[in-house]
Amino acid sequence: DYGTPGKIRSKKIIEDLGITQVIFENEVRLAIKKTDFEANTIKLVARFGGGKLEEPTDKPGLVSLANNVFIQGGLGKHSYEELERLLAGKNVGGTFSVSSDCFRLSGSTTPDDFELEMNLLMAYLTDPGYREDILPQVRTKYKKGYDAMQRNPMGIMRDQVAKFLAGGDPRFGSATPAQFDAVSMS
Repeated sequence: DYGTPGKIRSKKIIEDLGITQVIFENEVRLAIKKTDFEANTIKLVARFGGGKLEEPTDKPGLVSLANNVFIQGGLGKHSYEELERLLAGKNVGGTFSVSSDCFRLSGSTTPDDFELEMNLLMAYLTDPGYREDILPQVRTKYKKGYDAMQRNPMGIMRDQVAKFLAGGDPRFGSATPAQFDAVSMS
């Protein structure tokens, strides 16, 4: 039960783009576009919050940690492994990422599993797991990825240029493994 459904304030169809835009009274916005790119597939993206711009400058690595643990932490009532077993045979799942201007929770499903997909994504928003036991493997994976990036000229350039263009702002570029390790689940 996710509460009373929102009331629609306005609905607009943009004919030439094939998009329906809906604005609810609580300012939530919905855009729907039907395509023939993938038959029997529904793709969902929820954008919310301020993304990297909301990361405290004294906690570099927080965004990277969130990107690595949000889905892998499962839900409050079910670990990621339990969810895989519970959802086996269903076409549902989710991904989470932090971009420069928003947080993104997305998924892909079929019409038959649409309601389950919506419930799963809503559960990630309302009851994320944040399990401490996944931290060691996440930290190891991050360090390996960081080390590989530092051995690659393009990786170094992407990391250093992002920091440079942001005036040294620690929210851009990659946190060092030590900075990443200093961030906790709390």
